[in-house]
Amino acid sequence: MNYINNRKEVNVFDSLNMGFFAEGLFGFFTLGFGGGIKVPLGGSLRYDNIIELLNYGRLKNRFDDLYIPYIKFIIGLRYDSAYAGGGSSLSFYFNYDFPKIKVKGVEPDIQRLCSIDLGVQIGFHFGSYEYID
Repeated sequence: MNYINNRKEVNVFDSLNMGFFAEGLFGFFTLGFGGGIKVPLGGSLRYDNIIELLNYGRLKNRFDDLYIPYIKFIIGLRYDSAYAGGGSSLSFYFNYDFPKIKVKGVEPDIQRLCSIDLGVQIGFHFGSYEYID
């Protein structure tokens, strides 16, 4: 959320995420850390009960840099089944987007486009069998 021209604006982005992620398994616990950039491909601008849809061209006209650096942490539990050759996991994640993207023509001190995401992810893991003759 930011306040430009004395009105509250909310920017919502539909992004392509590119980056790295490393995950470690410690018994039944998983810990992970990653990061990268998000490239907004579309989205919307919401203000005064109005929703403006923004395609990639309109995003490029509205914002200076169209990339958003982010970091992500996860912590969770993983269960591996010897019989099924795979397993499942339940993890909680924390994602932080750094305030890099800026609205063109607006004072940099007024705007801060960053976000924090908290969520749950469920995973299914498939293993491979190794045959020994």
